[in-house]
Amino acid sequence: PIPVQSGEGALRLWFDVHDGVPEGVVADVELANVRARLAEHLPPLDLVHVAGRIAFDHSGARYAITARELSFVAPDGVRVVPADIAIRYELGDDGETRNGRIAVSHLELAPLTSLATHLPLPTVIREHVGRHAPRGTLTEAAVDWEGPLARPVSFRSKGTFHDLGVRAHESLPGFTRLSGSFEATERGGSVRVSSREATFDLPQVLFEPLVLDTASGRVRWDRDDRGMEVRLEDVEFANADAAGSANGTWSSRPKGPGFIDLTARLTRGDVRRLHAYLPRSISAQTRIWVRDSLLAGTAEEGEVTIKGDLSRFPFAGGRDGKFLVAVKARDVLLDYANGWPVVNGIDADVRFEGPGLTVAATRGRVLGTAIARTKATMPDLVIEHPLLIVEGEASGPTAEFLRFVETSPVAAWIDHATDGVQSAGNARLGLRLELRPSQPEDRARVGGELQLVDNQLRVPGLPAFTRVNGRLAFSERELNGRDVAFEAYGGPGRLTLSRRDGTTRVSGTGIANLAAFRNDVSGLPLERVSGTADWRVDLTHRVGAL
Repeated sequence: PIPVQSGEGALRLWFDVHDGVPEGVVADVELANVRARLAEHLPPLDLVHVAGRIAFDHSGARYAITARELSFVAPDGVRVVPADIAIRYELGDDGETRNGRIAVSHLELAPLTSLATHLPLPTVIREHVGRHAPRGTLTEAAVDWEGPLARPVSFRSKGTFHDLGVRAHESLPGFTRLSGSFEATERGGSVRVSSREATFDLPQVLFEPLVLDTASGRVRWDRDDRGMEVRLEDVEFANADAAGSANGTWSSRPKGPGFIDLTARLTRGDVRRLHAYLPRSISAQTRIWVRDSLLAGTAEEGEVTIKGDLSRFPFAGGRDGKFLVAVKARDVLLDYANGWPVVNGIDADVRFEGPGLTVAATRGRVLGTAIARTKATMPDLVIEHPLLIVEGEASGPTAEFLRFVETSPVAAWIDHATDGVQSAGNARLGLRLELRPSQPEDRARVGGELQLVDNQLRVPGLPAFTRVNGRLAFSERELNGRDVAFEAYGGPGRLTLSRRDGTTRVSGTGIANLAAFRNDVSGLPLERVSGTADWRVDLTHRVGAL
């Protein structure tokens, strides 16, 4: 039954003959350097070694092929370990294989994949094998079918698999090292998985393959005239980045990627690896920002919900569906933009909802200041260069706020006006910052207010200021302060100041103790002067002017 063109070794044959016509043959083979053509339209199959017992039997249109302890080695080193295989089928008048059964006790898929072009498989199966390159091991597996093998009217299959893998192709995902069992018919089936070190490749969904240290659960599917429904049941997963569980359904639609209703719960997570799980609907620039900005932190618990028509994902405005990732993050280190001081020790609720991101922080520190009630949002992560908006409050030593200015782009915006300023005391800051992290060349928009509380300030070239209280409003273009109260030269004073486009204007009034003034000013004949004096100042200064 197998046209062997050449080979050498040992061969023992038994024939069954009916009316002078051979109907069956059994062969014990131990052959080397075998060349065989398994069908006229197939290229020759070369094997370095073949061993095992092969039996062939036919009666009318019915055929049966069995092999026991069959093994072979191909010239490229591909090796099939001893396996038991049983095949029976009917051959139709048109020469098409029909109504049969294939059963294997142990079968390595990778060697058969490499030899698929030489095997008498239906064209559609050979094409699938070429696209997906299946690998792994099937044990105690069988499939029964009715109708043509390439287009069965019905079928039933079951078996177990170990380290199963397929290559991703177009919309179909790939995976490696899956182990479990399966049952399937033309109407549906189920797979129970219990795997270690499994990998899932979803190139149309995720930027990176999903690697899981452990994965378990059941997947069921049903098929009818309306389409297919897939259900995830009691799925649990864990890797170095996260651990959790998932349940949900996916159903096909006449057009598009289908409808999903999926819920997952996280029990832990590593914030640094969040970028690896962002879907491809998120812009590449945003993913890079998330990767480079989240430098530390953990997630104590989280929830993922995806529900709706996937053609509408990520469901902007909550219309047509829901996409939500909610995580409680702890001790996050955030480097949100080049040139700006990092924020550390952040405790926050992180929400990816629709196309947007919201981080609501309840704790954190910038340099030596404590932040509270701070919210960072990216309203649209899908666009190429998303806008980041930070609104928050902070409190701490005024010296730390001055250090923030010196170590951020603000110093250049105000022509380094605070360089050399020394302070003692505390301040409170309210801030709104807008920038596009992926476009650092674009100037950020800043607005806020700094409240000084009983501060002491020393400004180069000016007297010491004590008991400074007031509010300074600022933006990326200007600075304004009204009725800033202080004491200088032993008396009270008030200033109003503004700075815009390189021009500074200061006006103020106060009372000076002349004895204190005399101690601070040299070169004037003030030895016999005492008492107090009212003073007034009006000053305008432009950067670069003498």
